[in-house]
This record gives sequence, C-alpha cells and structure tokens, in this order.
Amino acid sequence: MKKSHHNATTTPRICYGTKPVSRMASSKSAPPFPVPKSRNSRTKTGCLCCRLRRKKCDEATPVCNNCVRNNLICSWPRTIAHDSSRRRSDLGWRIRLQEGLLEPTPRRRHGLSFGDHPTSCDDESTSDSKSTTLSRSRVWGMPSLWEPALIKSTESQTLLSHFVHKTAAQLVATGPQDNPLLSRILPWAYSETMIMDAIMALGGAHVSHKTGNQALRHATINHYLSAMRKLKYALTKWDHGAPQSTLRLLTIAILLCQYEAVTCNRRSVAYYHLRACREFINAILEAGRDNLSCSERDVFGFLLEYYSYLAIVRNVTIPPDPQTDVVASDWFVRSLQHLQEYHTFGSLLGGSWELYELIPVIRLLHGLNEDSWFEAYGTLESKILNWSPGLTTTSEASLATQPLDAVERIYQIGVLTFLYSARYVKYRDKDEFCRKLAPIIVEFRGLCLNLGDSPSQSTLLWPFIVIGSCLTSPEDRQKMCSGLSRSSYDMAITQRAAEILNMTWELHQEDMYGPVALEAVMKIHDFCVS
Repeated sequence: MKKSHHNATTTPRICYGTKPVSRMASSKSAPPFPVPKSRNSRTKTGCLCCRLRRKKCDEATPVCNNCVRNNLICSWPRTIAHDSSRRRSDLGWRIRLQEGLLEPTPRRRHGLSFGDHPTSCDDESTSDSKSTTLSRSRVWGMPSLWEPALIKSTESQTLLSHFVHKTAAQLVATGPQDNPLLSRILPWAYSETMIMDAIMALGGAHVSHKTGNQALRHATINHYLSAMRKLKYALTKWDHGAPQSTLRLLTIAILLCQYEAVTCNRRSVAYYHLRACREFINAILEAGRDNLSCSERDVFGFLLEYYSYLAIVRNVTIPPDPQTDVVASDWFVRSLQHLQEYHTFGSLLGGSWELYELIPVIRLLHGLNEDSWFEAYGTLESKILNWSPGLTTTSEASLATQPLDAVERIYQIGVLTFLYSARYVKYRDKDEFCRKLAPIIVEFRGLCLNLGDSPSQSTLLWPFIVIGSCLTSPEDRQKMCSGLSRSSYDMAITQRAAEILNMTWELHQEDMYGPVALEAVMKIHDFCVS
C-alpha cells in the first residue's frame, strides 16, 4: 500500500492533445511519445551574446555568424580557449560579467586594409587593450575603440569607396584636402563601427540613386538600419557627463540627418535627428569642451557648424513652424561667430556665415507689431545689401575667385529674396514684390552661368528654391529645372527640388504666389530640403 502511494504521487501526468497521458509505460514496449532526454551538462564555449540570448553559437572568431546576422556586439571572455582541444565549461562567466571583470577579445580587421588610415584614437585603443578589467558598460554599451569597423562584402566596400571619392566632396563647401568628413570623421569611423555604418549608408544613398543598383540599395538600407539599431541601444547607456561618449552620438545623429535629407525622406523624420543633435550639443557644452582633446574639439566644431547649417536651411517658408523654430532657437545657431575658434570653420557656411545668421531672424518678423516690423525690416535690408564676404580659412585663397564670388552673391540675393518674401506674406502686395524681384532674377540668370566647379555650390539648394519659387517666365523655369538635372550635386534631393518647384509653379495664382505657394507644397508633402 505504501509502494502504491509512492507511485501515485510521483508519477507525472502531462496533457498531450486533449487526453492525459501517463508515463507509466512498460519497459519492454516503446513509449507512445518521445521521452525527454536528461539535462546533461554541456560545454559553454560560445560568445557572450549567444549565451545571454540562449542561442547556439557557431564559435566563429572573432565574430560569430549569429552576431553578424543580428548586428550584435560579439564579445568573448579571455578565459575561454577557442580550439577544440582545450574547450571546457566556464560556470562563473555571469558573475564576472556583472562585476565588470570580463575582457572582450579585440576583433581582427577584415576586408579593407586600414593601415593607411592612422587615427588620433590609436593611442586610446592601445591603452584600452592593456587594461586588465573592462566595465560592463564598455562590454555591452556602444561600439568602442576596440571594435574596428568590419567591411566584408564588396557592396559595403563600394559604398565606402563612393563616399570617399564622391559623396563627401558634395556635402561640404571646401576642397577635398580640407574636407573634415575625410580628415576628421572618416579616420574615426575605422575604429567605430556605428559611425562607419552611417557613413556607408550616406555613400550608398548617393551611389544607389545614381546607378539604381538593387544590391547597393539593399546594402545601404542594411547599414542605415544597423546604425539606427546601434544608436538606439547606445542611448540606453548614454552618460550625459561624458562628452567623448556624447560626441559619438552627435556624429551618428548628424550623419543620419544628412541621410534623411539626401534620400528625400519626410521633413519630420529629419527633425527628430536634429532635435537629438540639439540635446547632444547642449550636453557637451554643459559638460565642458575642455574635457575634449584637440582632435575631438575639431570634430565637435565641425559637427556644430554642420548642425547649424542643417537647422538654418530648413527655413524655406516664412510663417512660424514649431519644428524649425525649436532647432534654430539656440544661441549657437542665432550667432555663428563663435564657430571661428574651430579649425574647421567655413566647411559648410563658407564666407557667408553672416548671411546665414539672418535667415532665422527674417522668419521672426512674422510675430512683430507694425512699428517694430518696419524698423527690423529696414535694418535687415541694409545689412544684406551692405554685406561683403570675408575670408574664413586659409584654404580659400586657393579657390577660383570668380566661382566663389558667384556662389556668395547668389546667397546674398537669395537672402534678400527671402526678406522680400516676408514682406509679401504680410501685406500680399504682389506688384511691389515682383518689382523688387525683377533685378534679382536678371542677375540670378547671369550668376548661374559663372558657377564653374566651386565646391561651395554644394550649398546652393536653399537659394535656388527660394528664388526659383518666384520665377514666372516659362523660359526661366525650364532653365532652372535643366540646371538642377545637370548639377554636379547629383543626389536625389536635387531631383526633389525640381519637383518642389514644379508643384509650386502649378499653384501660382493671384492670391497664391511664390513663398505662399511654396509653403503650401512643403506643408502638404512634408518635404525636407536640408
């Protein structure tokens, strides 16, 4: 009776389908269903990511295929030997991980040869590799100096090569020898896989638009998604008081914002990146720029100018826009003179930085009363008409004088057109507006013929849209669209600019003209022209 009680209480019954099935089966007959195997101990020699995710690791070094496929940060404990003859169980790895005592195995560099790209981060990488302990945030936080970029596929190599030789030159207003994207950001990217993903996405957005190659387009999207995924994870470990960490995040956000612009994504998407950039910049300023090294300060100066440029050229319409007003409201955007203390000054603003300062101010006229409006309008008109360009960097002396003058003059009359547009939006006096624009359009035709190959023309999309929205002659409109299609700035955004102008011209009526029609198009379609 005692034995029967023991059997009754210890015999498990499980539900298989709808009927309860007992495991009390004869030892001589096969069970009606597979009997679970006992949980024997097994070796645990996979990477830490696969262990935590409870996935089978193929133990490929330095990065297992699971981590490559899922864009994870593959790390290995040094106490584990990866050859089969020395495999053993490591039962204390979780404890050491929590205590921050695990060291990642540095990845070997694959694909491209990085020996020709020395970076200012090499010394820091060496010191990190000599450290006997590594905090948990370094192991599982954002990609760090011991994680070089992995460029394995031919498509990725094509994207990077195109960025180096074509894309980077079309994003700044300086020659290749002074391009901070190549001299400051790119060397850093070889040690920061997250930055490299954003760079290859940006280069891919350019080359895939030019070639229409689906494999390159697919690789571009993969790198973009990888950069976004890693950025989101890095934000969970962000230390606001560490400017070096914040500088990495700022770099990614700027590159992704530029990606959204050149791929013609919605304006509101680029705004989220800009708003994040604004937070990163304020965090670095609060933590103190003195905590940055000389090379990091130059990178920060370039990114600060890049942010200011992207925030300012969003202003293509006159009425208030909450998104644009937020990203252009800080002191480091309202006044750009402070950027002169950085060696990279002029990379995007060129010698026209004083004109850029006036663009957000013109939009603020909308909220002034009558007397203040006329006073501010007269002051701004005088500043624009009396403006003269100034040298920003020593490299400008080597640029062709005529093309540079043409670019700066186009920006000058573009800002003047923007000011006259503010007056038209307020008073709707079309005849007065057209009278003021007539000499500007005549001069604009001639200046477009003298642009040459100046690198500064990469920043001309803003004045082209502002002035182009006011064109009434079919001949001028045709020349504008033809010029955009032949532009050396051969990105999808130039094609989108032509579409914006055509939509604006179709809306031209007596009560909807120029800046008013442009505002309607931008609001309906949520276009981004940064």
